[in-house]
Amino acid sequence: MWLISGRLLRAVRYAKDALMSYEFDKRITELEMTVTHQEQTINELSDVITEQWESIEKLRRQISKLDATKADIDPEEEADRRPPHY
Repeated sequence: MWLISGRLLRAVRYAKDALMSYEFDKRITELEMTVTHQEQTINELSDVITEQWESIEKLRRQISKLDATKADIDPEEEADRRPPHY
């Protein structure tokens, strides 16, 4: 009787360990998938930031050009000039 109980006990322990191992592997896989998704999101956000920075720099250059053009215009000449809608 002890022999059967010992084998049964070992089988139960083995099944329990196998189930815990499966659940552990499942959790690890889910964590790896989460990390992969987060890395992809971070890379996409980085690309968006880079595009926005390039747009900001382009706008800054355009503003500088407009400021330079505005500085070149004589204030008296500006006052005599008709608005474009006339």
